[in-house]
Order: sequence, then C-alpha cells, then structure tokens
Amino acid sequence: TSQLSQLDLILSIINDYTSTFQIPLKQAYMSLLLDIITELKSSLFPDSLGKIILFIKKTLKDITCVPFSVKILFYLYTQYPSIQKEITNIVLNTYTGESLNIPAYTQETRQFALQVLEKIIIEQKLNKSEQIQLLSVVYDCIDGEKDPRNLLIAFKIIKELFINTPRELSDNFANNYFEFLNEYYPIDFTPPKDIKNPITAK
Repeated sequence: TSQLSQLDLILSIINDYTSTFQIPLKQAYMSLLLDIITELKSSLFPDSLGKIILFIKKTLKDITCVPFSVKILFYLYTQYPSIQKEITNIVLNTYTGESLNIPAYTQETRQFALQVLEKIIIEQKLNKSEQIQLLSVVYDCIDGEKDPRNLLIAFKIIKELFINTPRELSDNFANNYFEFLNEYYPIDFTPPKDIKNPITAK
C-alpha cells in the first residue's frame, strides 16, 4: 500500500470507529491502526498526527482499547519529536490510578507505559507542577509490579526520577518509593512455567 492510501486508511479508521462497536471489532480497528503507524515510522503528516492524538485521547477511556492506545503513544513519542510534549501531557494526566489503572493491564501494556515514562523523565524539561505529577504517575504505574522485565525498567525510572527531580519535590514521595523498592530485596524470583522467553535470576 502507498503512503497516501495508508494515511487514508488511518483517517477512515478514526472516522468510522465508534465506542458502540463490539469488543472484537474495536480490537481489530485498534490493531490495524497500530500496525499502520508502526509501519509508517516517522512519515505521518502533522494533520494526521493531530487527528490520531485526539482519537487516542478518546480510546484511552475504553479499557478494550487501552493496550493498543498505550503502544501507539509510545511509538508516536519515539518517532515524532514535534508531539512529544503533547504526549507527555496526555501521559501525566491519564496514566494515574484514578484515571487509567496501568497495573491492571498485561505485562506488555505495563512495559510500554513504563518505557514512555522513562523517556519522558530523561528527555523532557518539566516545570515544578509537572515534576510533581510525574512523581505521582510513576508510582501509580509501578505499584504492585512483580514482573522482572518491568521491574528492571521501574528501577531505572526511579533512579532517573530522583536524579532529575529537585529534592524539595521528591522528598514528599521518598517513603512511598522506598517501600516499593524494599519489597524486592533480597530478590527471589521463580519464572512462570508457560513463559516463551526464559528469564533467569541474572
């Protein structure tokens, strides 16, 4: 398919989609949108990007669509610097325990959510209010995490978070993060029996 026909397909998906769709149809639409976005890499036009962002804001409110929406936001963030700030704002305002309970989703969805948070912490210059939001959002996303693949990301995030956040802001969250980290030492892990890629203690 040509780039233009792929863009037309994206807009068709966005325009045709409705929240009244049955779950399998919602998932088919979101899966197709994700596939096209990842295939096009960084060649989407600004107008298309704006429409996709508005669409993702809507689908983040639907638990059926959240796994796809979280992945799409990650790919858009990595491929389109011009909308990184907008995606940062979406993440800070929706990846909260009250709005979008990330720990309730699958390992893969949690991993994509943590990966975009890691990039935001390292790459974005946040104001004081945003830094406080980020401290809260990160904790909401890692709370109760048990999967070692996600924990590796979570530990890196916590390190970067406290390096990049002024102490007068991070001190209010220090006890929560200490309690989170304290649960995992000493590390004792038994990999799931049905896992495709074996995980070792190392």
